[in-house]
Amino acid sequence: MRRKNRYSTMTRMLFSYWHKNVALNYNPIRLWIEATNFCNLKCSMCLNRSIKIEEKGFMEFELFKKIIDEAKDFVYSVNLHHRGESLMHKDLPEMIKYCRDHKIYSQLHTNATLLTEDKAYKIITSGLNYISFSFDGYDKKSYESIRIGAKFEETLGNITTFLKMKDRLKSKTPYSVCEIIEFEQNKRQDYRHLQNELLSRKLDKFIIKKPHNWAGAYKIKSDNKAVHKKRNTSHSCTFPWYALVILWDGTVVICPQDFFGENKVGNVNHAPLKEIWNSPSMIQYRKKMKEKKYQEIKTCEYCDRLQTKRLFGIPTSHLHAFLKEHII
Repeated sequence: MRRKNRYSTMTRMLFSYWHKNVALNYNPIRLWIEATNFCNLKCSMCLNRSIKIEEKGFMEFELFKKIIDEAKDFVYSVNLHHRGESLMHKDLPEMIKYCRDHKIYSQLHTNATLLTEDKAYKIITSGLNYISFSFDGYDKKSYESIRIGAKFEETLGNITTFLKMKDRLKSKTPYSVCEIIEFEQNKRQDYRHLQNELLSRKLDKFIIKKPHNWAGAYKIKSDNKAVHKKRNTSHSCTFPWYALVILWDGTVVICPQDFFGENKVGNVNHAPLKEIWNSPSMIQYRKKMKEKKYQEIKTCEYCDRLQTKRLFGIPTSHLHAFLKEHII
């Protein structure tokens, strides 16, 4: 999409968010598309273990293409992940390439345990724009106590192999980030050795961040006490004004914090994205948020994402990346 059209859409989006319009005269600019909700790990903080096996699956490539074909004229970026490990999907490189062919910015978040040299090559050459490695530990003991089922040396080796491959191919993309969530097991550890090692391999960015509570479904522990309380919100959530989340079976929900798919607004197997975007149920959710009736939306009532510092309605922790991706 041309840059001037992006400026126009962003202007309308910000205007609609500030004025809390509930029926929107533009389409979503970002999608979360869940390639799969299967995962090969059982991490200590992850809710994936609570998903029943009969509710797990892989998105059919034909459904993925249908989504991109509908979205190509208005979506700027696609996150190819949600509740599972997308590297488990056999068609992931083709999904990335399909986004590239339709000029859509693609992003991937992975635990990197399945990132073989062959997969690294295919992901890089398919045209992925951004990759983040979820590592969560600075040494073997802390990492393996959090990332249950993973091996510290093997995963770190996969990441360095990926970075070497990217360097060997002389590819500027994907922009590569290592993200570490600070838990009780690792928050007092010295991260500089790991950081320096990865940056020396030409990692683009090393991030340490606080855990979030998955809309209240995950109990964050602070000083050995669980933090789980209702939030006194001073502003509305931004997600329903710019994005949609599509689960592996085509179900559409309003927010990536809705881990268990409780706030359904449609299914792309039965209705086009444009129709779902302004469906009666979607409009009703926006109306409740406009009126700050978060207690009527289960996943919003305890969500800590509503408390993050913002500028123009965008969380400041993601502001630079958002502007770079959608405007600059």
